[in-house]
Amino acid sequence: MTTAVLAVSVFVACLVADQPVLAVLTLAAVGAVVGLLSPREGPGQVGVQAVIGFLALGQQPAPVRTAVTYAVLVAAGGLVQVLVGTAVGPRVRRRRSRVTPLLRQHLPDPARADPAPLPEVGRAVINDLRHPGSGPRWHALRLALGLGVAEVLSQLLAPMRGYWIPLTVVTVLQPRLTDTLGRGRDRLLGTALGVAVAGAVVTWAQPEGATLLALGTFLAWAMFTLQSVSYVLYSTALTAWLVVFLEVIGITAQGSMPHRLLATAIGGALALLLVVVVRRRG
Repeated sequence: MTTAVLAVSVFVACLVADQPVLAVLTLAAVGAVVGLLSPREGPGQVGVQAVIGFLALGQQPAPVRTAVTYAVLVAAGGLVQVLVGTAVGPRVRRRRSRVTPLLRQHLPDPARADPAPLPEVGRAVINDLRHPGSGPRWHALRLALGLGVAEVLSQLLAPMRGYWIPLTVVTVLQPRLTDTLGRGRDRLLGTALGVAVAGAVVTWAQPEGATLLALGTFLAWAMFTLQSVSYVLYSTALTAWLVVFLEVIGITAQGSMPHRLLATAIGGALALLLVVVVRRRG
C-alpha cells in the first residue's frame, strides 16, 4: 500500500509543482486525510509517507510522460523492497530479537502481529474517513493548516531548502501537546546532528560513485535499525540519509546546512503553535 500511495504521490507532485496554489491545496488535503487516519498506525504512516514523497521527490515540474516514469520507478523500487523483505524478513527479526536489547532496554517485543487482510483495512479506513472522532477531526484540521502554511513558506523560501518546513511539520505534529513537544525537541536535535555530520562528510570528503552509494546504504540501514530505539538517533540517521540522497541527485550540501536547520526550526515552531492554538476548548 505504501508503494502504491508513494507512486501516486510522486505523480501528482510532478504535475502540480509549477502551480503553487494547487500544490498548497493538494498538500493541505492530504494532511487532512492523514489527520483523520491518525488513530490507525498503519494507514496513518502510509499517509505520512505520501506527504514525504510529495515533498522530497516532486520538487521539479514534469510533463505527464515523465511523471508516469517517476511513478513507475518508485513502484519498482517499492516492489523490490517488498521482495527482499519477504525473503530475509524472518532472519532479520530473529537477529533483531538478540541485538535490540543491547541498544535499548525495555524494547517492545520485536515480533509483530500479522497485518490485517486488505479488505478489512480498507473498510476500517473508509469508516474512519466517514465517521471520524473528535480527536482525529481536530488533528486533521491542524495538519491541513500546518502543511498548507508550511508549503507557502516553503515556496517563499525555496532557495533556502524551504521544503524542510513541511517535512518537519508532518513528522513533528502529533495529536497531543506533550508528544509534539517531545518530537519537536528530538527532531531538531537529530536534524542538527545529521546535517552537521553528513554535511561535513560530503563537503570535505566529497564521496562519489560507489562510495556515495555505500554511505547512503549504511545510513538507510541505520535509520530503520534505530527507529524503535531512539527518535533522536532515528532523526539523525534520517537527516544524514536525506543529505546523501540529495547529493546523489545533484543537490549539494555545501552552503545549505544553515538553511536546513533554519527550515527545521520554523517547521517545529509551526507545529507547536498549531497544537497549542488549534484545539478543542472545554
